[in-house]
Amino acid sequence: MNATKKLAAALLFLTAASIFSIGALVKERKTSVAPDNGQKTDFVLYYGNTCPHCKIVEDYLAKNDPDGKLGVTQKEVYQNQANQKEFIEKATACKLDLDNLGVPVLWDAKNSKCYEGDQPIIDFLKLQTK
Repeated sequence: MNATKKLAAALLFLTAASIFSIGALVKERKTSVAPDNGQKTDFVLYYGNTCPHCKIVEDYLAKNDPDGKLGVTQKEVYQNQANQKEFIEKATACKLDLDNLGVPVLWDAKNSKCYEGDQPIIDFLKLQTK
């Protein structure tokens, strides 16, 4: 009886882990692939999928740039290691404090500059639409 319970618990755990992993992969595909299709990306928003400050910027973009004319590519860095590595490279180029590095961060490719935090990013993006 003990072996049966242990086997059932192990199967339940593996099933839950599989479902979680598949869900994370599906979400990752939606948020981490740059939709450039040969187009130049002017800005990259590095964000975390559970970050409340990132959500504020994402909501701003959804409301104020629904067709993507600003050229902002969004890259999730909590679960995507390739995006995380790229984020650290950009943060290093901007001389950001890597010991206190957080998201959201917007990379301005034209000027090789970073903007940190929801309000500074939104303020910068507002200037791009004028």
